[in-house]
Amino acid sequence: MNQPWHESRLRSLAGRFGFEYSKTIVFTRTDPDRMSRLLHEANRAEAEAIFTPTLAHLDYPDLDTLLVEAAHLRIHSIITWNPMFTYQLDNREPRPHNLRRIIRRR
Repeated sequence: MNQPWHESRLRSLAGRFGFEYSKTIVFTRTDPDRMSRLLHEANRAEAEAIFTPTLAHLDYPDLDTLLVEAAHLRIHSIITWNPMFTYQLDNREPRPHNLRRIIRRR
């Protein structure tokens, strides 16, 4: 999979959740301290959630520690689309989503 495809999926998912997708942050495996930098950039963007294709993309050894660090920055959710789950500090178990498109009649 490539970055534009992932970004398109994440942008769409964010919209379905009612979020405004602000930007994509990309680091390579050789970038030092990727997760601290990601949290810093998300905080600068005043993000309420981090959307990622999978938890493996975050490359963070401990989900609980990541959620605690994110919560200190007022980032309340980590949301993945593969599988579609929301991870939150107050609810350590992932929550599956059954998202449906709402069709509004005019």
